[in-house]
Amino acid sequence: MLFKNFSLKTYNSFGVEASAKLFTAVKTTKHLKRMVRNNYFTDNKFFILGSGTNTLFTEDFDGLVVKNSLRSTFEIRNTDTELQIIASSGFKFDELIRRLIKYQNKTNEFYFGLENLAKIPGDVGAAVVQNIGAYGVEQKDFFVSCEVVNLETGEVETFQNADCNFGYRTSIFKQNDKKYFVTRVIYSYNKSVNHLPCLYYPALRDEFEDMKGRVTPQIIYNTVSGIRDSKLPNISKFGNAGSFFKNPIITKKKFDALKLKYSDIVSYDCDDKIKISAAWLIEKCGFKGKRFGSVGVYDRHSLILINFGKATGQDIVDFAECIVWEVKQRFGITIEPEVVYVQA
Repeated sequence: MLFKNFSLKTYNSFGVEASAKLFTAVKTTKHLKRMVRNNYFTDNKFFILGSGTNTLFTEDFDGLVVKNSLRSTFEIRNTDTELQIIASSGFKFDELIRRLIKYQNKTNEFYFGLENLAKIPGDVGAAVVQNIGAYGVEQKDFFVSCEVVNLETGEVETFQNADCNFGYRTSIFKQNDKKYFVTRVIYSYNKSVNHLPCLYYPALRDEFEDMKGRVTPQIIYNTVSGIRDSKLPNISKFGNAGSFFKNPIITKKKFDALKLKYSDIVSYDCDDKIKISAAWLIEKCGFKGKRFGSVGVYDRHSLILINFGKATGQDIVDFAECIVWEVKQRFGITIEPEVVYVQA
């Protein structure tokens, strides 16, 4: 069914007022292919919407919004060589993790990794597009392949891990966001690999330092969930998209210069470069807990921008640009939004 002048207020986690000229929810691949045949994607400007947890509508959208509601498939296959998870792209990513852990608890067969991504909001498809990550793990580490519908041809195509150009919060699907619609995803634990718990990030390391006994994916999931709940505002009370900015990556030379001036700078090794904590940069600029009108920075985590109720999408963008400018002036580093801006 196609809706006209459809309100998107409850379809974005910032809760900003915006509407779509046209709106539809896709529940089957057949429906999606029919839309391609009927030229919906060539005759209209369009935007593919997942859970709306990483999306900021800056104004009304003068085109077609397509909501991903594909949820027909979820399966766990356990063979001699691998534990495989297959899911439709409209499943919540956290639901995938919880179902996986429930299965592992039942079989008493444990493999570690995906539980570090606990409580990241959003769908499985968006997780692939964005290449989500947290606490030393990215979804690409366990990604095998995905099926997509090519929105130009209507054909179903398969992309293996190596085809996806995964990078820091990006993929081929983000780089070609008007061409592909991810419909089904496969993750896998190779049983020939020793999947050890990934606990080296400071927040996790501190939590597990004094823990005795066996660590399980369930315990790590619960711990990560607790950390996130302590840092993140309740979306039902304060509109937000979680982390608003990506952590910038700089050269070792630039980092060494900053380290001389700021001994407490928070950083992480990133191949031959250094990843700097955007939260630390923003806090050093004095934005943590600051509010300007209906927009502000959360007082528990400076990566999180909040809509206190009446902010427009443009209000939030303007505030974010003020933060970007201040960080650039003080540190010579440009931070980029992780949130996707959707404009008319």
